[in-house]
Amino acid sequence: VMKYIELGLGKTFASQTLRIRFEPSEGSMMIDLSTISSLELIQNLQNAKSKDSLFGLLDETLTNMGARILRSNVLQPSTDTAKLKERYEAVSELASKEDMFFAIRTALAGFVDTDRCLSNLVILPTKINFQYMEQSVNNVLMLKTFIDSIKPVWQGLTGAGSEELQKIRQ
Repeated sequence: VMKYIELGLGKTFASQTLRIRFEPSEGSMMIDLSTISSLELIQNLQNAKSKDSLFGLLDETLTNMGARILRSNVLQPSTDTAKLKERYEAVSELASKEDMFFAIRTALAGFVDTDRCLSNLVILPTKINFQYMEQSVNNVLMLKTFIDSIKPVWQGLTGAGSEELQKIRQ
């Protein structure tokens, strides 16, 4: 696989940036492909572009990272009751504290896709060109924007009572 990425795609990974590890699916539900399709969890059977699916109805995320996490949680939902309870308490708190909810929502609107940005910084082309150098500068600027975006989220979570929101704030 690594040789294919290097030779076939012309990419390599920066030193000390790639760690592959097995994560068992304990604590989450495994849903087979036919069930995902039949229940229309991600995509509508009649119209693939329609938002008439569970994911489409739930997706009120403001960031690409949030959409990916939501998709992951729809496809592989947690079965850990403690984790589910923590999430429920966090959602309940945000539902009851509108000022906190809107402060966080406003702060998240300016978030850049940090996952993609970091990936672009560690996946290197085997042949470096001007376009790559220009994109690298843009990625560093995006990281700065991300770092600047953290403080408003931290401030929005001031006074959070649920354990999950307190963990995020820390």
